[in-house]
Amino acid sequence: MDTVQLKWQNQRIVRHVRWEKPLDDWIVVNTDGARKRNNSCGCGGVVRGRAGEWRGGFARGLGECEVVAAELWGV
Repeated sequence: MDTVQLKWQNQRIVRHVRWEKPLDDWIVVNTDGARKRNNSCGCGGVVRGRAGEWRGGFARGLGECEVVAAELWGV
């Protein structure tokens, strides 16, 4: 389980983030896009089944672009 800490007006909120099983006959798709300081971008995603098993995935280098474009390529 991952832990995410958020800070708001000097008040710390801790939220536990974890993967949740999809409903029967459903899959989970997680995607992301990112950009480095040199404007080099990439995106990727994973597809998992109900038991968390790997169903597929992708990764792609995008070259130089805006981070919004990288996020959209991820979708």
